[in-house]
Amino acid sequence: MSTKRSRHFTIDSSITGRALGADASGREGERSEEEGARRLRLHWAIERKPQLVAAFKASLTSFACTVCGFDFERTYKERGIGFIECHHTKPVAEIRPGEKTRLSDLRAVCSNCHQMLHRKPMLTVEELRDVVEGK
Repeated sequence: MSTKRSRHFTIDSSITGRALGADASGREGERSEEEGARRLRLHWAIERKPQLVAAFKASLTSFACTVCGFDFERTYKERGIGFIECHHTKPVAEIRPGEKTRLSDLRAVCSNCHQMLHRKPMLTVEELRDVVEGK
């Protein structure tokens, strides 16, 4: 068994079934795997209301990220018009049955900031804005 360590993960040849070595192209140490297999999974899904997100986006006067200011239209031109992600200030997983989400509970954020907001430990929009601004 061989093990290669990195700062973030360990690759163990007993898991992959082979030691790290040259891939088909001859590049030493470059890992490749088949992907795209189809698997049926049954699990609970937490429902979101697309109508609420649509109403939120319709209420916006700017589609710039409320964390970093990124504007998809400014960067991607016509393709970015009206594009922004909707962040729930209260995680959807914590919303109890019957509890309502208001438009004021939502924030417009770019894709990168949205991912950073949900990275553990989760941050508030204000906390992440402070990180971005170097505070």
